[in-house]
Amino acid sequence: MISYLLNKIGYALLTLFGVVTVIFFLFNVLPGDPAQMMLGQNEDSQQLAIVKQKYGFNKPISTQYLYYLNDLLPISFH
Repeated sequence: MISYLLNKIGYALLTLFGVVTVIFFLFNVLPGDPAQMMLGQNEDSQQLAIVKQKYGFNKPISTQYLYYLNDLLPISFH
């Protein structure tokens, strides 16, 4: 009985991890710049650079993904 529950919990965690990963990469594949969408069309490049730095949009995709996973956890490590 315990092994059955552990098996189901393991599959549930793998499914959750897969869904979270797909959602992250779908939002990164969408056209457009998230910082530009946050600011609007009339903002200058200096404000755009500040928003990209603040939210980490200028970091590599792997770093963004790790921050994304970290932000989903109840305890944040950064």
